[in-house]
Amino acid sequence: MKLPALDAGARICFQCEKIRPNRLRVNIGTGNKTVIYDWTPQSDEQDVNALHFALYFVCPGWKILVE
Repeated sequence: MKLPALDAGARICFQCEKIRPNRLRVNIGTGNKTVIYDWTPQSDEQDVNALHFALYFVCPGWKILVE
């Protein structure tokens, strides 16, 4: 499934859930669409305890809220 294009005022929600010691379920939602990925991060540790993220925007004016 493909998420819709982002417009001014759009909100994107990322939710991560640990489903096994080395596997995450990532939900990405915007508008009324959600995509779900089961992801096995490449890590030196067997257990996935920390997740880091980074953002990069080409255009100015984006606002970021992390809860």
